[in-house]
Amino acid sequence: MTTKAAEDMDLLPARNMQIDAELREREQRIERAQRNAYLEVGRELRAIRDARLYREDFGTFESYCAARWEWEPQTANRIIAAASAAERLEPIGSIPTCESHVRPLLRLPSDDERAAAWRTVLAEHPDGRITAKDVEAVVARHASFDLRESRPTAKPVPPPRPAPRPARTSRNKSPQKPTINERRMADMERHEIVKAIRTLARARVPLQDVVQTLSEADRGLIHRVQAIIAGLVEVLENR
Repeated sequence: MTTKAAEDMDLLPARNMQIDAELREREQRIERAQRNAYLEVGRELRAIRDARLYREDFGTFESYCAARWEWEPQTANRIIAAASAAERLEPIGSIPTCESHVRPLLRLPSDDERAAAWRTVLAEHPDGRITAKDVEAVVARHASFDLRESRPTAKPVPPPRPAPRPARTSRNKSPQKPTINERRMADMERHEIVKAIRTLARARVPLQDVVQTLSEADRGLIHRVQAIIAGLVEVLENR
């Protein structure tokens, strides 16, 4: 520094520390207003959308945002989602100060998981100096942990069951022989049938009447004695 420059610096008035302090305080207020703006803006947008306060001039909420605020639809919806998520974090005692901090939390599927991740962020940064990358790192850890917890364990595959044996068919089985009682009942039935037909034949009853009599007496009987009637038809017709 030359002698001339040093002399010029000496001529400059001393900085007023009180002015510097006031300037810094007001700048911090601006920063806080910018950071917290998403919360208030999101609340107001949500109220306008839910109550359809735009309907006098616009057909949809999206067209209202585009014309009034020059926002894309996803921008307005993102701010509303961030404000709603931040409101649910209020019981923790400290909410994200800007929307970029909330955005990574929205990747987690539930409010409980977002609250747990935000508590981790606060614990790891007690000085309050939090960046969006800090939140993203915590969210990534929580998301990977949840995936490990929810991954189903492989169940042992049971051995295949043996194929059932084919059922044996009854084609090769010989028919069962009737018992003594069944043969005796069949013989008695045939004897009674033959006796009745002979009586009808001696009385010269027409064949049609014989069949009709047997059918009316027992409709199942005519099927059982078809062989006997077929043998007597020729005899009765030749009388």
